[in-house]
Amino acid sequence: MGDRLIAGRYRLDERIGAGGMGVVWRATDQDLGRVVALKRSQAGDTGQIRREARIGAGLHHPNVITVFDAVIDGDERWLVMEYLPSRSLADIVDTDGPLPPGQVAKIGAQLGVALAAMHDKGMVHCDLKPGNVLVAEDGTAKLADLGIAQWAEVTRTGGDLDGGTPGYLAPEMAKGEHAGAAADVFSLGATLFAAVEGVSVWGDATSGPFVQRKRAMAYTLEPMRQAGPLAPALTELLRRKPAGRPSAFRAAELLAEFSDGVVTFRPVPDGAVLDRIVDPAHPNAARSDLTLIPRQLPAAPALFVGRNDELRHLDAAMNDTDGSTAPAVCAIGGAGGIGKTWLALHWSHRHLDRFPDGQLFVDLRGFGPDGEPMNPAVAVRGFLDALGIDPSRIPVDLHAQAALYRSLLAGKRILVVLDNAVDTSQVTPLLPGSDSCSVVVTSRNRLSGLIISHGARPLPLDVLTHAEARAVLTERLGSTRVEDEASAADELSRLCGSFPLALSIVAAHALSGRSLASLATDLRDLGLDALNDDDVTASVPTVLSWSLSSLTAEQRTVFALLGIAPGPDIGLPAIGSLTGLPLPRVRTALHTLENASLVRADARGRYSIHDLLREYAATMAHRDIPESTRTTALRRVADFYLHTAHSGELMLYSSLRPLGMEPPAQGFHPRILDNKSAATVWFDAEHASLLATQLLAAQQGWHHCAWNFAWSLKTFHRRRGHVHDELAVWRTAAASSRHIDDPVYLAGAHRALAQACVRAGHHTDALRHMHQALTITGSTTPEPFNASSYSLEQALNIADTALSFYRTQQDPLGEADSLAAAGWLAAKLGDYDRARDHCESALALFRRHHDRVGEGQTLDSLGYLAHHVGRHDQAISYYQQALALRREIGDLYGEAVTLNHFAELHTDVGRHEHARAIERRAHKLYEQQERRQSAQRVQRQLDELVPLDKTRSTESTE
Repeated sequence: MGDRLIAGRYRLDERIGAGGMGVVWRATDQDLGRVVALKRSQAGDTGQIRREARIGAGLHHPNVITVFDAVIDGDERWLVMEYLPSRSLADIVDTDGPLPPGQVAKIGAQLGVALAAMHDKGMVHCDLKPGNVLVAEDGTAKLADLGIAQWAEVTRTGGDLDGGTPGYLAPEMAKGEHAGAAADVFSLGATLFAAVEGVSVWGDATSGPFVQRKRAMAYTLEPMRQAGPLAPALTELLRRKPAGRPSAFRAAELLAEFSDGVVTFRPVPDGAVLDRIVDPAHPNAARSDLTLIPRQLPAAPALFVGRNDELRHLDAAMNDTDGSTAPAVCAIGGAGGIGKTWLALHWSHRHLDRFPDGQLFVDLRGFGPDGEPMNPAVAVRGFLDALGIDPSRIPVDLHAQAALYRSLLAGKRILVVLDNAVDTSQVTPLLPGSDSCSVVVTSRNRLSGLIISHGARPLPLDVLTHAEARAVLTERLGSTRVEDEASAADELSRLCGSFPLALSIVAAHALSGRSLASLATDLRDLGLDALNDDDVTASVPTVLSWSLSSLTAEQRTVFALLGIAPGPDIGLPAIGSLTGLPLPRVRTALHTLENASLVRADARGRYSIHDLLREYAATMAHRDIPESTRTTALRRVADFYLHTAHSGELMLYSSLRPLGMEPPAQGFHPRILDNKSAATVWFDAEHASLLATQLLAAQQGWHHCAWNFAWSLKTFHRRRGHVHDELAVWRTAAASSRHIDDPVYLAGAHRALAQACVRAGHHTDALRHMHQALTITGSTTPEPFNASSYSLEQALNIADTALSFYRTQQDPLGEADSLAAAGWLAAKLGDYDRARDHCESALALFRRHHDRVGEGQTLDSLGYLAHHVGRHDQAISYYQQALALRREIGDLYGEAVTLNHFAELHTDVGRHEHARAIERRAHKLYEQQERRQSAQRVQRQLDELVPLDKTRSTESTE
């Protein structure tokens, strides 16, 4: 083919190379008499030649092969380029083996300035690799083959790169994400890695492109063994996150420090696309140098939904500086995977018009796979590069660099986004000094110093609302699919704890064809393991683990134990008992955990953990803490709750005899409840935890403990109207009683269940439980209870039997309870004289033994009696006394009953307006207590009342 002329001008002399982008020949330009290189496109693919010609025509740099022309010859398109007598870096390594670090650094520094020139023109190479690097005899390195290069404005992803080489792809390109300037920097690092180590950064090429791409996606780097002094620079270039890598020009500077020889630099600013402007009003406008506008923000999140309240908070924080001359600073905090960076980027892109002088962005690497946070000096230097400062003008000292940085930003409207900060000291040198600038900081830590010293507005992020979580799935999967699998979608949102990262992972799995129901099953069965991934940035357990890297062993243990603590939240004294630590050390650990967004504290000083974090903590506890240590910790916290609840029960019901309980476990921190109000407040705060701890005790086989919990909650449940909870705890107690070698416990549980069933309106069940209790104690014939023969007479007979039993046991309060029950049943049967005798006797006993709950109950029964024998004034007096007493002691259950009875009295005497108002209050209490039958009955009574206008008309004529 040596005689062939291309386009009548270029004589092909020798084939010198071939690759994915075409065949290359050494040729002679007969018109100009010079040697050139010609590249022919692959058959049927002329688009890449045209693109390479357009890219090359706008790029002239001593370290980039110059493009002279693009010509057509028949059906073929050819690219005419500079000819460099050289070998490719790939050929050199294949022939000579790995190169010395100094030689590789010199090659890399030249390639770095070449890339910087491309990036300054708004171009990205997209396929940098050893085969595309030419090295001349004198050591000059030139970048070749721009076949798949692109303008930075054009969205290009790894999935588009038919000619891209998996062994040198950046992780984001391997995953099909946007390929920007930072991807070229990674490929530069990968190319130099191969030159100094002799293998690809993603493993040997013999493993195949699929394996290499998979390793790139998972960021599984080969270890550096021969890089020597070059290793730190390569580490910077090969950072996983694009924002963490240096600019191409900065990369060249780093490499030049280790190179064998002198590298000539052309100062080029950072940023994929830099707008150059001249301000005519500036006093130095006549100068030849130009002002640079950095555009460093990563792309806006494509699928951002919700967070409207948080966006408004950000707006307010940036608009309200309280007249300060300092920049507006907002510190977004929250756990890993909660969506801090996405919120910051979404807000920033929405408000680009507010920052015409540019936007600076840096990932400070406070938490991540790299381990070490970025030194502020590196970040400041990166910003100075982005602002176009000649390296020769940049001082060495960090303080001087920070001062120069602040001077450059003074008076300019620039947004600074400091992502993934570890602490305030890392952020402070990066804060502008001018109020014309705004700063958004994200961190897993609270950054209290930034808030206190620099006036930062804190914006703590919580998990998404249910509606927002549903919107995330809808945005990613489409409304049709989410609506078709609505119940599974809701369950996935719940199982993910509305955690943004978890929802994104689930959605990605769903896009691969999995049904939402099967994903929900995996989450139920596998927990956090279902949210694991080879890509560590898309793995919930891995992302969460980064938050624990700086914790002490004691702090990690506290966090792990909180994962297995019973109840939805927990107070400081309970945590002290759980951990067995002195309270000052507990406070220190909790402060650190809260600062790291691993736990959260509410206004009451109670601590809780997000569901996914809690599951992760529980996994840690089972993995890292011996079973005996875990069991001891749980027994300590159970003893804390039980002994405090027992003292609270005695405080609320002073006539009770204390239980004979086992001594608490060592390390138990008691809580002193010194009055009824304190006891009620404590029970209200700890109620859910007390219920959970009783179940824990039963599961652990601590059966006396489980029974004692039910006993210690009785008065509180009775007064607060927690009927269903009372039934639940006594059912648990009854089950535990069967493991205790003493029938008194089982009999007591059945008696308590009988009382709870009465209050719940389950009268047949109440009779059955009372019959079982009396049978166990031998107080009645052990015959099977027949629910079908239930009657008030039978109930009264059982109450009378119970009365005889308690009198023989010399139990005055049991006697009073039985008298009150018998009196009420007699009243319902119309035996008013017997009812009055029983109730008056019960009232005297209750008052003698200071049982105010029983006193209120009996006053209500006496009011009912007076009402039904026509003594209305006396009934009103009894009801008023009962209401006052029940409200005083917080007996909401009894208050609802008395209000209902009082309203019935007003209805009977024609006071319908009064009846309606009182009945509505009763109905509200019944609904709050989930006493549905009673609520429905009262609603029917309300419906049957004479309308208000008719009532007034009737009353006015009387």
